[in-house]
Amino acid sequence: MKSDSLHSFLMWKSIPAIIIEKHQRVIFTRTSFFVMFPLVESVNHEHKNGT
Repeated sequence: MKSDSLHSFLMWKSIPAIIIEKHQRVIFTRTSFFVMFPLVESVNHEHKNGT
């Protein structure tokens, strides 16, 4: 009985961790996109000016 309650407790603890992990992944993807997009734009701009 004790191990069963411990198992359910671990399950409940892991749910927020999974949600946070997904949110962090989304935030990281958006951040990397917002960081990469201006870099790509500036590189494209310099490339057009160079030709």
